[in-house]
Amino acid sequence: MNKIPTYLITLLLLLGCVNNHDTTKTKLVVGIVVDQMRMDYVYRFQDHFTAHGFMRFYNEGFVANNHHFDYAQTKTGPGHASIATGTPPAVHGIIGNSWFDRQTGEKRYCVDDTSFLGVGTQGKEGKKAPTSLLVSTFADENRLATQMRGKSISVSIKDRSAILSIGHTANGAYWFSGKDEGNFVTSNFYVDSLPDWAKTFNSSRKIDDYLTIWDTFYPIDAYAETGPDNSPYERLINGKDTPTFPYDLKALALNSGGYDVLESTPYGNSLVTDFAMRL
Repeated sequence: MNKIPTYLITLLLLLGCVNNHDTTKTKLVVGIVVDQMRMDYVYRFQDHFTAHGFMRFYNEGFVANNHHFDYAQTKTGPGHASIATGTPPAVHGIIGNSWFDRQTGEKRYCVDDTSFLGVGTQGKEGKKAPTSLLVSTFADENRLATQMRGKSISVSIKDRSAILSIGHTANGAYWFSGKDEGNFVTSNFYVDSLPDWAKTFNSSRKIDDYLTIWDTFYPIDAYAETGPDNSPYERLINGKDTPTFPYDLKALALNSGGYDVLESTPYGNSLVTDFAMRL
């Protein structure tokens, strides 16, 4: 599509438990992982970034230009697990989004665990846990270092992103379920019931505001960094005959399976941000 690419973001909130009189320790860390955003995109699309937005990270932060993936499957699951643990798949155990389990003779999804139940959902979307993650995450170490008084929470559109980014000892990991009326859900691995603030967010139906017309922000001719809007082999959103703007998201949601349609749009990121702000 002739647009700035849309990527899913995962937010990690690490709140250290520190003495109120100790000003030398960081009290809050917010980690943001942008799925599929290659390093060269920073330069390719920088004319569209604003000084107080993405370019603030670039101009005022530290930029590592020479990082490499030293493993084969650069999938979502292995990527989040590697970032969160500082180890490769051979150590942390997440070798793909899914793989063949030789012990059971079945295909295994990286965060599936049917011994746990969904919270906020009655479906399989909530039967998740970090069981396959073999080592601790930075968030786990934050919890251990503070005698479990520090807090670690993650939010993402994807279950695997939320779970593998935060680990085993988190206070919460929340992900989006379009099949459950567009709510954020979790697993009883983390909590026994949704917190009141999460229930309030889900019941607010703020999500319905995003079932709108998705069109390019600038005139379409301004997107000189990308290919044509109607590109061969581009994945279609269910209900569309061509991968072209504009998208009537309300109509697509009614015709093609509900709120899941938002996952492929910038509004999925907006929902993650809204939920994280409420959190």
